[in-house]
Amino acid sequence: MVPRARAESHGINVNAMGFAGSLLVKNQEQLQRLQELGPLELLRQVAA
Repeated sequence: MVPRARAESHGINVNAMGFAGSLLVKNQEQLQRLQELGPLELLRQVAA
């Protein structure tokens, strides 16, 4: 289990699958944000 402080960061929703390595985005804008941040930073921002 990974406790989350919030469900999303920068408009990208992160669920349990995100912590297992499957980060899903809805559009090109979210993909660009994810690429700029990097997946580990996104996970750090939502983790408690």
